[in-house]
Parts: sequence; C-alpha cells; structure tokens
Amino acid sequence: MPTRQVSDGNITVWWVTSIAVPASPTPAEINAGINLSAAIAWNNFELGSSGSDDVDDKAITDSGNSVSRGFPDFGATLDFFREKNTSDASSIYQQAFVLFKSTGVAGYLVVRYGQALPTAVAAAGEYVSVYKVLTDAPTDDTEGNDSVKMEVKFLPQGILFEHALVKTAVPTVPLPATMTLTTTNRYGKINTTVSGKDVTNTSTYTSSDTTKATVSTAGVVTWVATGSATITVANPAASATASVTVTLS
Repeated sequence: MPTRQVSDGNITVWWVTSIAVPASPTPAEINAGINLSAAIAWNNFELGSSGSDDVDDKAITDSGNSVSRGFPDFGATLDFFREKNTSDASSIYQQAFVLFKSTGVAGYLVVRYGQALPTAVAAAGEYVSVYKVLTDAPTDDTEGNDSVKMEVKFLPQGILFEHALVKTAVPTVPLPATMTLTTTNRYGKINTTVSGKDVTNTSTYTSSDTTKATVSTAGVVTWVATGSATITVANPAASATASVTVTLS
C-alpha cells in the first residue's frame, strides 16, 4: 500500500551563500550553509514556484499564438522566531535575526522535502529545490499570546531549480548502453539515471556525428545515415559522463 508522507518534521531549509552549479549543489556547499529549519514558523510559510513569465514578443515568422517561456517565478516569504535572550549568539533564532535584519542579503534558499529529518545533513543523491534570492525589508510580526516573529520576503533572482539532484560521486548510467537503428526502425530512446534516480530530462545528450545520428534534449536518437555514432550523456549531478554506442544500418 502506498504511504503518504506528512510534512510535520520533514522539511529542511538551508541558507547558502554560494553554489557553483545551482542545478546540482554539492553536499559540502549545502552543509556549509545555515540550517534555518528550527527557526521557521509555519505561519505565512511560502516557498515554491508559481509558473513562469510569458514572453509574448513574436517575430513576423512566428505562429500567431506562440508564447515563449521567460524567467521562472516563485514566492518566498518566511517567518522567523525571535530570540528572547538577544545575547545568545548560539541560538538559531538570533542567528536568523542577525542574518536577515538588513535588506539586500543575497544567497540561496535550499529546501529538502522528506527524505531525512531536518537535523540530518544534506547527502549526495537527495532531491532539493534551489532558489536564488535577495532579501527585502523585514517586518516584525506579533500579536497577543503568540511568539514574536520577524517576517522576511525574499525577492526572486531568476534562478530556480526544483527537485535538483545533490551532486554525487557516481557517473551517469544511460540505458541502453548500445543501440541499433535501421531505416525501418529509425528512433531509439535513452533513459538516464544517477544513483538510481531518473535524470533523463535533466541530462544533456551530444552526438559524435550528426550526419549519422542526431539526439534530442530528451534523449531520443534518430537515424540519419548508415554508419555509427557515439552519444555522450552528461548530468550535473554525476561525477562523469557516459556514452551510448549507436550502430546505424
């Protein structure tokens, strides 16, 4: 029977100042950040994508109803508990206050849903969502018989990778490893995994000879002419590329 995962105690939020490849952050990069999870209230919790901008600026050669995808949109508003003892620098509440009390702080919010408790460090092969943000002016949020909190709005900075795979020490694994195409069987499909996770649609595919075989961004190989070609498969979460040998008869 399928088992639903509840959100209670299963969300981790890190603040990370630097990520070399946001599409696949390393465990070291994430764990060098600050685990803010214990300081964040459910009240007003907002962190996630909300679609993309539409670029409706057509050329005369475009179809009349064509619309291109622009920057991804996402919302990020978090309420942080305030520390009563403001001299306690070890308190995650005070650390969050010091970090976000000023505007214009740039960095990444990295979120892990499920997979591990918030006290666990980020690990290779986990899925995380990465949002590049800039802090807006914080506001105090409190009312009677409630905790004193600070609300921080984060301004999107055009970089969003949801369900990105944390960098691993293993290569890509494309299947099949070899492929034979003919004039009557012109198409083949490469499916790619990293650490057992399906990364087919986030991998890149390159043909060594496009006069013999081409490959799409989704890993679909197309026969062009008799001969052979090698498809190189890469993924930012993998430690190395892999190849698929294609025979075209």
